[in-house]
Amino acid sequence: MTFFCKDHKGENVRRVVHRSKQFIFESQLRDLGISVREEKKQVFVSAVAPEPAWEKAGPSWIVSSQKTDLSPFKVGDRFVRMGKYDVTDLESFQEALTRATANNTLFDVVFVRNGNKAENTIGAPWKAAFKLAGGLIGVLAAANEELVRNDVLMNFLGFFTIWVILLFTYRSFACGFYLLAPLICSNMVVNAYMAANNIGVNIHTLPLVTVGVGFGIDYALYIVSRIIDEIRVRGDLEESVREALVTSGKAVSFTAIVMANSTAFWIVSRIRFNAEMGWLLALWMIISYLGSQTLLPVLIVLFRPRFITREAGYYDPRQIQIRAGRTKK
Repeated sequence: MTFFCKDHKGENVRRVVHRSKQFIFESQLRDLGISVREEKKQVFVSAVAPEPAWEKAGPSWIVSSQKTDLSPFKVGDRFVRMGKYDVTDLESFQEALTRATANNTLFDVVFVRNGNKAENTIGAPWKAAFKLAGGLIGVLAAANEELVRNDVLMNFLGFFTIWVILLFTYRSFACGFYLLAPLICSNMVVNAYMAANNIGVNIHTLPLVTVGVGFGIDYALYIVSRIIDEIRVRGDLEESVREALVTSGKAVSFTAIVMANSTAFWIVSRIRFNAEMGWLLALWMIISYLGSQTLLPVLIVLFRPRFITREAGYYDPRQIQIRAGRTKK
């Protein structure tokens, strides 16, 4: 069976897959003739239907054409394992039932009845098992499920990689927190915008974090590097910050405006991916730029980080003589 979807949004893909799995699960329970309930993270048989008619054929229970009062299930049975898969809640029971009957017509069921553990071998009463196939929706669903599980990991790796590079560049553990502060703000704003506009995390939007971090960190690097160069000559932190904003700040402003405006032209694209990514990248770069021009200088002046202040007077003649003397020794 092939279904055509109105769009490929993450929410719609998850809905289609969830409803398909729910239909398969409910049809399997109906064919088995039971209803189940979850209670305290345990799955019990809540009702047993008169159909289908079961009979004991050797060690296995199979569906019979004759009406009998027998059944491999009893009300109150608590499922423990189905096939090779443990049952701990209703979700795991659904997954175990689907996987245990995917390739086998017979499957073992382990349950607790009246305080005693028992095991039955059940012959699947259906002649064909539903399986979720591939296609575009299936591929997107599998990719989205993996991406959602790794969303936090991708964010952490993106920021952590930049932090490690900054650690070796400026020889300071604290510098990463100052330079990454504008990027963290950008990430929060972009995620808030995506949530407000129902843009889910999917295979298209996840790379936005790594791309945005790569673009946004440049602005902070230009400002901080110029502050360090100025404080080596001037020796005063406030004057160095002011001079860095007046000089490198202009170049950063020009670069950010050009990059944001050129990327924003993607918004007019009729391709949904281009339109969304163009606006999100432009928004990311704008927030990163504003943070590097406002938040970053304020943090530096307020907390006076040592990786910058220790460079004060680096070109002072007395400091040069002291370093030269130490070198000779």
